[in-house]
Amino acid sequence: MKAQFQKQSFDETGFFAHIVGLLAIITAALYVRAILSGGFLAVAPIASSSLETGVILAVLLAIGAVALLAAWRWEWIGGLAALLCSVIVAIMAANFVERGPLFAAFIYGSPLAIAGGLYLIHAWQRRAKEATV
Repeated sequence: MKAQFQKQSFDETGFFAHIVGLLAIITAALYVRAILSGGFLAVAPIASSSLETGVILAVLLAIGAVALLAAWRWEWIGGLAALLCSVIVAIMAANFVERGPLFAAFIYGSPLAIAGGLYLIHAWQRRAKEATV
């Protein structure tokens, strides 16, 4: 009796999405810590901004990190949620700072956007591959 083995192909896009997603989760955790403690990475808030804005920004970053964790299992849902959170985080960060609002929006929103986009690309490629098989 001969054993049959299926050849498993290495999924580069999925691997890359998982690695970038893990780095984005770590980055989001560092940003949340910095925002809540007022550390080095914290944005310099506008004088009229309250602490509530920083807490909302931290909660949105945490939701984005949870969405990236969910994307390990459900790429479409997690990727879309992370992408949506990144847009909201970027808008909040741009409105939260006085100097360099576009830079703050890019710095705070890009990790979630890049990782969420990679998960969506991976899900799309997997769906296309399953449709051809």
